[in-house]
Amino acid sequence: MRFITSVFVILFLVPNVLAEDNHSKVHVYYKQKQDSLLQILDRTTDDSIKHHLYVDLVKCHLHYKIKDALEYANKSLSIAQKNKSSRMQAISLYLLGEVYKEYDNLTEAVKYYTWSLDYCRDDDDLHALNLINLSEIYRRNFKFEDAIKYAKDGLFIAEKCNNIEAKVFGNIVIGDIYGYEKNHDDAKVYLEKSLNILKAENIGYKYMDYYKSLRYESHINIAIADFTYDAEDGIRRYKYVINLWDKEEDRHPTSALAMCGLAYTYLCITGNDSIMRLVKMDKKQLLTESDRLMSRAVDIIESNKEVTTLNQMYAYEIYSLVKYYSGDYKSAFDYLKKYSDLNTTVFSHKKKEEFAVMENKREIENREYKLRISELAIKNKEKQMIFLLVGFILLSGIIILVLYQYKSKQKTNKKLQLLNEQLQIANKQKANFLAILNHDLRAPVSQLIEYLRFSKQLSEVSGPEKAEAYRQKILDAGDILLSEMEELLIWCKSQMQYFDLDIKAVSLSELVNEIIGFFSYKKDILTFSTNIKKDLFLETDKNYLKTILRNLTSNAVKAIEEQSNPTIEYNAYRENNQIVISVKDNGIGLSPDKMKELLNSDQVKDNKNGFGFQIVKELASKIDCEIEILSPIEGKGTTINLIFSIYKK
Repeated sequence: MRFITSVFVILFLVPNVLAEDNHSKVHVYYKQKQDSLLQILDRTTDDSIKHHLYVDLVKCHLHYKIKDALEYANKSLSIAQKNKSSRMQAISLYLLGEVYKEYDNLTEAVKYYTWSLDYCRDDDDLHALNLINLSEIYRRNFKFEDAIKYAKDGLFIAEKCNNIEAKVFGNIVIGDIYGYEKNHDDAKVYLEKSLNILKAENIGYKYMDYYKSLRYESHINIAIADFTYDAEDGIRRYKYVINLWDKEEDRHPTSALAMCGLAYTYLCITGNDSIMRLVKMDKKQLLTESDRLMSRAVDIIESNKEVTTLNQMYAYEIYSLVKYYSGDYKSAFDYLKKYSDLNTTVFSHKKKEEFAVMENKREIENREYKLRISELAIKNKEKQMIFLLVGFILLSGIIILVLYQYKSKQKTNKKLQLLNEQLQIANKQKANFLAILNHDLRAPVSQLIEYLRFSKQLSEVSGPEKAEAYRQKILDAGDILLSEMEELLIWCKSQMQYFDLDIKAVSLSELVNEIIGFFSYKKDILTFSTNIKKDLFLETDKNYLKTILRNLTSNAVKAIEEQSNPTIEYNAYRENNQIVISVKDNGIGLSPDKMKELLNSDQVKDNKNGFGFQIVKELASKIDCEIEILSPIEGKGTTINLIFSIYKK
């Protein structure tokens, strides 16, 4: 039991120990960790624990002893295949892909990354890392379309599972791809994003291997310096990377690449006086410093067996240029020849064919694998069907009976619910109808009765002319009553769920003139004014808008009848993709409490006053009209705006 406890302590606590800043201490840390893992490995017989130990050993050796890393990765795969564990196999295959990528054997790396994908569909972290590593390999082969697809798919999964390493690496790869495509602005955005993730509260160093985090940080700064046209920023980033690796006391290829970039930048600014003043170096000093940097960079690259061919090519190409501009043409030719020989090797027709064959072969293997999986799934389903068929036959009768009863009860409940809803709607509409009938017909009917009474009295004491005038007013009042009834019908139709609006272009000046004509019997006691252009039209239902304006005018008439010089003013205009129609009076205005009461539907329904405005609100909602009430100071009149949005087609 104590042995198992010690295993898990090392497995889960040791990887989370933060490495010291000095790289020599990191070497000591990894050496101690390797020794601990090997001691446990010698004593354990549990395959699951052995697999975990081999995985950790691969990670320890990956950056220092790559041959040992390959050996441990193959051993972990053997254990995984022996135990037929999909997750264990996915991890081992992924690590083999990592090893072969470090070897710069990209065809084998693609083989193992894609093989790992077959086993890690349910593991988002591993799925994301496999896709992004495949993207990196396709980028190295300049297949940018495939590379960007893999990278964005992997980054999407990484964001979902919040895998820090995958998010950092994914943004780096996409930034590199955009950089190679000369899309430097997007390249810098993605690279800066990866750097921010890496450095956010040192989170990268906490969740990733210290050595890998350091390389990511250096790579991002080099890539941004390579892809930017800002010489000052480029020089700063190259020097930062060089100092970073010098501080780690490590002759690492990443430092050499930064030296190459810095040397090339110095070479490029030899003809720019302003930048030369900025770096405080003349042309001769810049060439001398470029030569010194490239000499050191080539020494590091040639002495390191793990350097990729592309990095060697990059160093030789830059050094050739430095020697050429320094006047050493023989050395320039020698380094150019080294570059050419490597270029022929990397981009040879044979290598491209091998990569294409590998892709096709892997695609065929993947299809065959999926076909075998499908066949096994079909056979398994057939067996399950045989076992389930008997039980299904026995239970089918009971299930059918229960379903029948359930459906019958459900239908009955739905019918009762529908009838109840219809009854509630009918009661509500009846109450509304009676309230509106009382509100809208009371005024014209009482007016008609009043005119009839006066007409009878005048016919007895006055002449025929006054009697005729009142008879005309009776006819006008009858017309008003008829119009009220028609508009009441319109409102009733608006309450129908499927009643269609009659949308057409309405001349606002003509419509307002109709409203003023409707209230012509009031012209002798109040003034109507309009400010509406004849060419102003609005797409809406004319009857609805007419009813709204008539109700607002009726309310305004009531508000100003007792005022001196009573006036109702109509305005209409376009403003900010809107058409605004306003009805303004110089009546007594509205108090804040009264405005609140009008806007509160529940208060209005319990009070006779304001019900006309409730009708206006309901009709306005049908034609997408917003209502605005303006009564800034009580006693200074009221303005009601009808606001219609104009949508561009």
